[in-house]
Amino acid sequence: CPDADEDGYQDEACGGDDCDDDDAGVHPGAEEICDDGIDNDCDEEVDSMDDDCGVSDSGCGCASAAGGDAFALVGLLLLLVCRRRRR
Repeated sequence: CPDADEDGYQDEACGGDDCDDDDAGVHPGAEEICDDGIDNDCDEEVDSMDDDCGVSDSGCGCASAAGGDAFALVGLLLLLVCRRRRR
C-alpha cells in the first residue's frame, strides 16, 4: 500500500493511521486547524470539539469567554457588597 499523499503516514485502509491519504496536510502529526471543518490531526475530533483548539468542556468554542464570566461575577459581588453597606 503506497503512501498516496507522500506525507510519511500510511492510509488507515492499509493498517496505518493516516485518516486522509489523499491530503498531505492531514495526518496524525499535523497541527489541527481550528476553523476548517477537517480533522487535520486524525484524532477523530474536528475544530471546536478538538482539545488542540483550546475550547471549553462544553465544546462551544468559547474558552476565552470564561475570563469574562469571572469578571462579571466579581462585578456582581462588588455591587451586592456596596448595596449592603448603604443599608
